[in-house]
Amino acid sequence: MNGQNGSAAGSSSLEQLSELFKPQQSFDYRHFLHFALRKSWILILCVIAGLIAALSYVARTPKVFQSRVVLEVDPVQQNYVSVQEVRPQNLGALDQLRTIEQSLNNRNLMLRVVRGLDLTRNRDFMPPPEGGGTFKEEDLAGMLSGSINPIIRRGTRLIDVYVQHGDPKIAQLIGNAVGREYIRQSIERRSGTSETALQFLMEEAERLKEKVRKSELALQEYREQQGSTSFEAQENIVSDKLKDLNSKLTAVKTDRLRLAADYEQIRRSEGNVDKLMTIPSVFNHATVAEFKKQMAELEAGIATLSGRYKDKHPKMITARSQFAEVQSNFRQAVLKLPALIYSDYEKSAQTERSFEAALAEQEKVSLDQQKKSIRYKELQRDLETDRALFDSVLRRMKETDLTKGIQADPVSVSEAASFNPVPIKPDRSRSITLGVLLGLAAGTAIILLLMYLDSSVKTVDQAEKVFGLPALAAVPLVKDIVKLSPLVMAKDPNSVVAESFRSLRASLSLLGHEADRRIVLFTSALPGEGKSFSCTNYGISLAQQGLRVLLIDADMRRPSLHKTFAQKREDFVGLTEYLVGAATLTEAAHATAVENLFLMAAGDRAPNPAELLAGQGFAELLSEALKSFDRVVVDTAPLIPVSDTLLVLPYVQTVAMVVQGGKSPRNAVLRAIDMMRKVGHPPDGMVLNKMPRRSGIDYYYYYGEHGYNEGAYGQSRRSSKQRAAKE
Repeated sequence: MNGQNGSAAGSSSLEQLSELFKPQQSFDYRHFLHFALRKSWILILCVIAGLIAALSYVARTPKVFQSRVVLEVDPVQQNYVSVQEVRPQNLGALDQLRTIEQSLNNRNLMLRVVRGLDLTRNRDFMPPPEGGGTFKEEDLAGMLSGSINPIIRRGTRLIDVYVQHGDPKIAQLIGNAVGREYIRQSIERRSGTSETALQFLMEEAERLKEKVRKSELALQEYREQQGSTSFEAQENIVSDKLKDLNSKLTAVKTDRLRLAADYEQIRRSEGNVDKLMTIPSVFNHATVAEFKKQMAELEAGIATLSGRYKDKHPKMITARSQFAEVQSNFRQAVLKLPALIYSDYEKSAQTERSFEAALAEQEKVSLDQQKKSIRYKELQRDLETDRALFDSVLRRMKETDLTKGIQADPVSVSEAASFNPVPIKPDRSRSITLGVLLGLAAGTAIILLLMYLDSSVKTVDQAEKVFGLPALAAVPLVKDIVKLSPLVMAKDPNSVVAESFRSLRASLSLLGHEADRRIVLFTSALPGEGKSFSCTNYGISLAQQGLRVLLIDADMRRPSLHKTFAQKREDFVGLTEYLVGAATLTEAAHATAVENLFLMAAGDRAPNPAELLAGQGFAELLSEALKSFDRVVVDTAPLIPVSDTLLVLPYVQTVAMVVQGGKSPRNAVLRAIDMMRKVGHPPDGMVLNKMPRRSGIDYYYYYGEHGYNEGAYGQSRRSSKQRAAKE
């Protein structure tokens, strides 16, 4: 059974230890705030140290002044190198602005500034090196480059050039010199580029001129070889002839086809004049037309004569005879027309053949002419191309020569550097602010470290969570009352300390039946945590209820209860005498100034306290005391230094563990609790002693303001010191 209890106690101890060292899930800001208020002197010292360091830095750091030159970049610059056209170059693009920005502190520009301001002889810019002499221009250029910082204004074409130096006048001079020398360098570079382009164009013009001459000679030589001065006119003549022959051939072929068709109809007419007259070639023949004209005239004459003469008149007869003769001749002529039409058909066919032969010959001439024109046109195109390039180069030469001296520089000074007597380094306000902030940060870090290293408990909730024990009472720290007298319950019963012991009395009474809670033992993990103070005032609180109470000082190594009641140790026959059988309970228990309260002091100094407490004498003492007293309150030695308390634990009914707030180490308290659990008598609860009083309703155990119950029950509102002085 004891083994099981020991195993359970050991397991519980491990759980408590793991709870102690387990990382917290969340940061307790309220706890940190109160801890920081207690350690505010650390924060103040750190802030003062940071302020002193900042002031020392400001006093010892050399002053640095800054000037600013604002350059404006024109977004468009002409490019003269291209031989195609003068193309605008967009200097407003970000990459172009970046290029200009990087060029503002390159080594060549810095050398120009050094030479322009003659900085090798200017002692204000840089003191001479040790050992005399002067700095080299390259060294000064490197120093100057480090003091210049060009920055592009976002969303603009402006570049701010910042220059820093220990002398504001030198900073102003260098700033203006940087802008001036960059513009000069840009002009020289652009002028050199134009000269290079012009030289290139001149060389290109000479080359193209020679090429044009050769092309003209080649074209003329070809003309002489072909014996033609103008291939274009000759081509036009051949082309016109070809078109004329083609149109004539088409007309002859059309006429032949028409005659062939008419002749076929004539052949089928079989000498019938009326059928022949329906054929277009016959009907439209000139002979037919002439006869039709004659017959029409005769018919008109007959019609005229018929109006004057009768049919038998000689003129009428003569006219009709002439008409009949003409009509007969007409019919004979029509019958002869097929032979004439066939003859015309033969002639047309012969003419068509001759035109076809002429057209074929002309086509040969045209093809030959086209072959000769291919080479001619090729030579002519080469000549035209060479002339066009030559003319373009000549035009570009004129443009470059005219514009190289009149174009404005793309970079200009928008705002010159001005004299600025206010240093930018060190920044006094910034340094002081930074020093104060660093001091605050350092102080906060130190406080956090101290809070992390502080293993004591500060709140009731924290104690219950860490130690796994209920808090029976929380006794606040009231230094004036404790210094006045440790008998707070008797001297100042209306104080918050006294009220805390009443709460302790109530808490212990609720732990079980009265018969099982008559013997109460007070102990602690380490000395000086207030177990004797708690034991005494708890006993007084019981006595004030009318109970007979016996206080036993079982701390035989360092007893203190006799001092509490202003007695010397040798004046008391106490526990030692009782345990060795030299005194009875009546002789060892002495009445105190508090009604119903009796004290059994430690008695004479014993050489072997542990052996005395381990015997049956202490158990018999408690058994006998319960017959004469209603309550027995035992004050024992601390658990960690000695084992005396562990020897008497089996004989008591209730154990109260006294823990001093803000002081008792967690691991010591946990070890003490574990020791009691191993012997099978764990503590029933904790008494949190000397809990610091801080603002905040729920931060500590107690509520309300100090003096809440002063003046209660008809008593006057007097301070503890006034009541003590009166007594």
